[in-house]
Amino acid sequence: MYKSIYCILLTSGLLSACMQQVGSYKSAEDSGLVSVRPYPQPNGVCQILGESPATVDYLDHSAILLGCPDHDLGAIKDRKTEGAKIVGKVNSWTLLQLPEQQN
Repeated sequence: MYKSIYCILLTSGLLSACMQQVGSYKSAEDSGLVSVRPYPQPNGVCQILGESPATVDYLDHSAILLGCPDHDLGAIKDRKTEGAKIVGKVNSWTLLQLPEQQN
C-alpha cells in the first residue's frame, strides 16, 4: 500500500515539475530571438533565427542557426538527425547550427 501512495506522489510531483517547465516557455521573440521563419515546414516548431544580441555568438556563414523550444525533444532530435549540433540555449530555446547544403 505504501508503495502505491509513494508512486502516486512521485508521479504527481513529476507531473507538476513538467507542467512548471512547459508553463515557463517563452516565445522566440520574448526570448530575445529574431525568428526568420519556421523550420523545416511552415508549421514547424523550430525557427530559423536571424541576428540579435542573443545569437551574435552563434551565427556562422556556413550554417543555418535554428532555435527549437526546449520542451520539444522530438523536434530537437529530428534536427540532430539532420546533422545539426546544439550550440547553446537562450531562455526556453535550444540553439542548433545546421550546416548549409553544399551543391
